Amino acid sequence: MWTRAYGVDPVDCTAAKATLAKLGVKRQVVGHTVQQKGINGVCDDTIWRIDVGLAKLYGGPIEVLELSPDAPPKVLRGTR
Repeated sequence: MWTRAYGVDPVDCTAAKATLAKLGVKRQVVGHTVQQKGINGVCDDTIWRIDVGLAKLYGGPIEVLELSPDAPPKVLRGTR
């Protein structure tokens, strides 16, 4: 699915959750819209926005999202 609808605020969480239900998934990870404040979750952490501008051009932070079936999502941060 390609959309930038979840990359900027405000996110229509009702529509987002309906989409997740149709897809039969609990969460969605999206990119391609740089998040100035780093990786973040919206809609009760069902949508995760992970584009931090990691490319040298943008100079964003080093961050990754760790997803595990046995634990809540976790943002890991590194240094350059």
